Amino acid sequence: MPFFILISSFFLFSCTHTSEKKESPKVYFEKATKYKKNKNYQKALEYILRLRQNFFESSYNQKALLMTADIYFEQEKYPQALLSYRKYQKLYYNSDQAYVIYQIALCYRNQIPSRVTYDLTVADKSLLEITKLLTLDSPYKEKALKLKQEILNKKAEKELETISFFKKLGWYQAGFKRVKDFLSLYSKSSLKPKALLIAVRLAEEIKEDSTPFRTELLKEYPRSKFAKKLKNRSFFDRIKWNIL
Repeated sequence: MPFFILISSFFLFSCTHTSEKKESPKVYFEKATKYKKNKNYQKALEYILRLRQNFFESSYNQKALLMTADIYFEQEKYPQALLSYRKYQKLYYNSDQAYVIYQIALCYRNQIPSRVTYDLTVADKSLLEITKLLTLDSPYKEKALKLKQEILNKKAEKELETISFFKKLGWYQAGFKRVKDFLSLYSKSSLKPKALLIAVRLAEEIKEDSTPFRTELLKEYPRSKFAKKLKNRSFFDRIKWNIL
């Protein structure tokens, strides 16, 4: 290689390397923030990577790691977001704790299958994070309570579907036990009126007292379609016995 070309190449490399180093970590972070705001996530991640490579001891790396997790979250890449949030928790435990726990809970929630017939293990993982969050004094408490109820409703839907399946198979004893547990665990669920009607029918099948479930359904949810079904059935039962 001719000498002048070698010198030129060295000079070009030196200039490029120097200009790269001239950028401060603050500039890298601000550029990443700008690209993230404009939803140009690839560019944002490129600047975060440059920041971490060139200034690995900078305090901006903490913010950059959290931004990385948020970018993955916004892209709906929840497994990657979870890894980044967990890493942030491990490295910076005393910073942004409530926010990170809430985001982790959301990551799990957003992976819950739309159909309740599928596995809901991630729902339990989300609830575990919410429980941690509720022990903290944070601005996310109200959101966490709302999220908790949403997830419990999903779990309640799956459980009631299982109970209905037991009923169809004629597994009345097992179904009755589970519906009683359901009424205890999911007392605030919107599915409670339906569960009470199922409890009445299962109790009758196994010759148990159905009065408590019947009374609660008619008293607490008199206008529900399940209370109407119970009233209509009782009416036809009376007609049947009068005929007999």
